[in-house]
Amino acid sequence: MPEGEYKVSFTFTSAITATDLTSTTNAVLYLDLGQASTSIIEPSAALSANTYRGGFLGCLRQTSYPTAADYVTYLYADTVSNPPVYILNRPRNTSVSVDIHTSTTTTTTNFSPIGAYVLTLSFEYQC
Repeated sequence: MPEGEYKVSFTFTSAITATDLTSTTNAVLYLDLGQASTSIIEPSAALSANTYRGGFLGCLRQTSYPTAADYVTYLYADTVSNPPVYILNRPRNTSVSVDIHTSTTTTTTNFSPIGAYVLTLSFEYQC
């Protein structure tokens, strides 16, 4: 990839159990591309209100669909549900670290358990 700014968008899907998220929590996706240009304030009771966590990519939505026996609940994101993020230069890491957290207004914790998922990244060179 050439040096320069990139617009990054993504899609995501993963099955979860219906009890993983409640109406007061969100799923937040972080991706370490070796950049410091995308950050978000991470609320936590153990951290100060000014703690930033780098690598914010976007939020995941929870939804479900009926089957003959039950409902299948899953997390998803598409290019419409999240605006793109911009990184100041090409990814710097040779391996990518993906973190998924649940978040309320006061705490952020690792999303657990998360099963298999599909994350598709799109990098658009901005010159």
